Amino acid sequence: KSYHVTIGQNATFYLEQDETGHMAKRVIDAGDDLPRGVRFTYLLDAAVLDAAPGGEAVLTISDEKGNRIDSFSSTMPEDKKDRYGQFISAKPGMNSFWWSMNYPVGEKMTDTDFHERPAGPLALPGVYSARLTVGEWSMEQNFNLIKDPRVKTSQRDLKAQFELMIAIQNKLNEIVVGVNTSRAVKARITDWTNRLAGNEDAAKVIAACTRLAKKFDKVESELVQKELTSFGDVLNYREKLFEKLSGLPPVVRSADSKPTQQSHDVFEKLSGQADEQLAALQKLIDGDLTKINSQLSDLGVEIIGG
Repeated sequence: KSYHVTIGQNATFYLEQDETGHMAKRVIDAGDDLPRGVRFTYLLDAAVLDAAPGGEAVLTISDEKGNRIDSFSSTMPEDKKDRYGQFISAKPGMNSFWWSMNYPVGEKMTDTDFHERPAGPLALPGVYSARLTVGEWSMEQNFNLIKDPRVKTSQRDLKAQFELMIAIQNKLNEIVVGVNTSRAVKARITDWTNRLAGNEDAAKVIAACTRLAKKFDKVESELVQKELTSFGDVLNYREKLFEKLSGLPPVVRSADSKPTQQSHDVFEKLSGQADEQLAALQKLIDGDLTKINSQLSDLGVEIIGG
């Protein structure tokens, strides 16, 4: 059970996830809010599903220019732990799906349960389309996202907020890819160091691998704080670029307004620092790692991917 404050008292609720990945709050001693997002309802004929390979249905959301925003499939991994995100239902008869109106989340950082995927921004008011595809059959429907009439912010200012949110997510994705690359290379270095242990001809390359792993550690430690496993850990360990930049979106989206100059300044500063570290990482891959791969090749062993 969880609790949240209502007007004058606490409300008790359960968070439940259905088989398609949708989270629902079931309040047991207060009223329920209307679900947030866009609801799609669709009727599927059994004959249409039978004609589709595997009976898969795909719902694709696109913007007014036809640019794909996100897609949701009815094909789910059998094991729940392998499922991520949301799926649509493809049962004969009436089906429904709720879209949160958010762009998809970003890349997953490996070897961590604490650092979450960079969140996607809320879609702007405007015209969108939903296309349901089942095999060779498809149907498309346009729909509008309408701004709350109480919000007087211009479309231009809302677009400025959206663009900054996208820029932040893209930079966070670059950091995640850099960290994942670093960790993959270090894993391969450890593997080959262990395999070559005791080989006198490989003494120099083992030493070079050890030094390179430390260099990757140094760059990675500037990109992300690997010691963080809970929010309380920030009392003991400094936040690094990923954590600092992850704290900016809640500020930018805290109101329906144009981002402040301070938000842009913080992003430019952190983005520039991230670019320096990512460039240093690429330099290690193009330089030191290339030399080590050459040494490994001379020993007749497989090279380390970067």
